[in-house]
Amino acid sequence: MTNWIQTLAETDKERKNSNARGTQSHQLKQFVEKETRQYMGDLKAAFASIVQEFNTNKIDDNSSIKLYNIEGAKSSFMLFRGVTQLNIRYSKPGQIKIDIQNIQAYQNTTKSLLSIQLNMSLGNFEEVIWIFNKRPVDMNSLLKYLVKMLVHISC
Repeated sequence: MTNWIQTLAETDKERKNSNARGTQSHQLKQFVEKETRQYMGDLKAAFASIVQEFNTNKIDDNSSIKLYNIEGAKSSFMLFRGVTQLNIRYSKPGQIKIDIQNIQAYQNTTKSLLSIQLNMSLGNFEEVIWIFNKRPVDMNSLLKYLVKMLVHISC
């Protein structure tokens, strides 16, 4: 609960120190950028925990899931298992793209099996809500669904 108070006080202090008043649209853009990066960080931390637990309980070394950063992409990362990869990409402020692909090296092709776009919205009281198909996204349900899909598709 006090996190928002600290953020508010820090923002106020920064504004006074810089003598800048920034437009409301500029402040909103910065807010959306920050919240998107924060959500990406939260997703990555949650996936890292799931991957660690899955790999601890897996049957053999060939069935493990690996987590990698996507080089040159803001906050983006991927999970990889066999020839299947789950990409979580920062698309733009307020938008995250997720897809599952099979990589067919022998054909030098990639086949997309699932594509999801999350969009950020602000609620009535400026709370951040992530939306998919016009409905709020529950992060735990999203994580469970994506990891289950990755495991099932990569078998």
